[in-house]
Amino acid sequence: MLGTTPSPTGSICPDAPGTERIAMRSTATVDGNFALVGFREIMRCGPGVPDDIEYEDTGSLTTFVIPADAKVTLAGTSASTLYEVGVTQLKDLIAKHSAPGAPYVLWSNFFELTLDSDGRITGVISLYHP
Repeated sequence: MLGTTPSPTGSICPDAPGTERIAMRSTATVDGNFALVGFREIMRCGPGVPDDIEYEDTGSLTTFVIPADAKVTLAGTSASTLYEVGVTQLKDLIAKHSAPGAPYVLWSNFFELTLDSDGRITGVISLYHP
């Protein structure tokens, strides 16, 4: 029917406890700390979903402050190889859209954040998405 939005396909795949997925739209600096600005995401997966995974923005644009001591994990040029880097390397990689000579890349603008019991971000994982 003209003017309707198709129903989402697949099932909602819940976040692991203590994590949430986000889609970065931009970056910011908050009180001297690097921040990702984006939406919390619902991940849908399963049969009938293109590439087996799709993300859906929820809520409003939010700023996620990344403390300097957060653990950052990026995928390598082969998505099955992971590298631990610092927040500065993540910031530089996002700003330059590449890191010539580095063994890691950003496969997408999707990230999984690990949170402590107070909701403070302790880890950032760049998610692979074709």
